[in-house]
Amino acid sequence: MITCGAQQAFINAALSLLDADSPAILLAPFYMSHRLGIQLAGARVVVASFNPTSLKPDIILLKHTMASLDKAPRMVVLTNPGNPSGTVLSEQEIGEVVEACREYPINDVAYDPYNGQQLSEEISQEGITIASMAQNCSMFHEPINDFMQAMQDGRLTHTGCPLLRWSIGNAVLVRDRNDRWMFDKRSSNDKIDPVVAMVMAYRRAMVAPQRPSGSLCII
Repeated sequence: MITCGAQQAFINAALSLLDADSPAILLAPFYMSHRLGIQLAGARVVVASFNPTSLKPDIILLKHTMASLDKAPRMVVLTNPGNPSGTVLSEQEIGEVVEACREYPINDVAYDPYNGQQLSEEISQEGITIASMAQNCSMFHEPINDFMQAMQDGRLTHTGCPLLRWSIGNAVLVRDRNDRWMFDKRSSNDKIDPVVAMVMAYRRAMVAPQRPSGSLCII
């Protein structure tokens, strides 16, 4: 789940991809807020160390780290420029990290098209399905309505993620003149990015091919 804005993009990705005890790899050096975001999603933080000479990610160590996990990582986080070293990875070096992660491919990415077109094109070139989801009533009414119905029917289970609970408490819904639901950022008490990301992920699940059995895990 990718959108414009670094903070919202990371929260969207973490809440869309991670669930309880799923491994997420942090390539050192990284921002401490990344570790906190993964932990708040209930996932397991796995740190892959860096080359002490170049202060850049160690690709060999990354591969060994992924191979040592009991299950495939749901997320690999690369910070560029590095924090707090300030080292900048070249396009080739970023490509090496991407190649190392190809064993665990991403299948589907939803993104906010506002200032995100170039990024979506780059992701699409990697063979990943891209879905534009503008932040408006046309896109959000159906998943919001369906999600609320699922909640009323008792078909949802909340794992107790404090970040999600906080953002839901901040969120305010409004209707347009066509009686369609949408989040109202201006009227919301504080950040609502996690719950917006959750509904975006739910929307992608709604249009995905049906499976005969199994559960959908968003958080």
